Amino acid sequence: MVGFRFDLLGNFQPYFLVSFGAGIGAYIRFLLVERLRLFSFKNQTILSINLFSSFAVGFFSSLISSPNYRDYNHSSELMLLVCVGFLGGLSTFSSFIVDVLKLIGQRNFLGSVYLLIFSVLGGLIAAALGIVVGNV
Repeated sequence: MVGFRFDLLGNFQPYFLVSFGAGIGAYIRFLLVERLRLFSFKNQTILSINLFSSFAVGFFSSLISSPNYRDYNHSSELMLLVCVGFLGGLSTFSSFIVDVLKLIGQRNFLGSVYLLIFSVLGGLIAAALGIVVGNV
């Protein structure tokens, strides 16, 4: 099927793929936060989800751009659906920022710095590890 392109929706297709993936990702994030809040703090749950998403973005982007997929015409659609849509919806920058601001408001400056460092550096490290694993 090399050369076949899924173009049922025409010019609207990229928007549909991102929206569909983001809706599923956001729904799964909501379920995870609701279920896991009984076992951990919200900050830890959001951090875990964001680190997983960072790893998965690195993994899928390196996997899709690998030589095995270069002739596969769906690579851009897969990136839109999985990386931009689903993983973008699953991860949440806004909740991370709100959590940092709440910690600052509670005068927990050390906790807010830790959350910032673990989120930003952890996200970069997780994405890098995903790229390495995806290239194996």
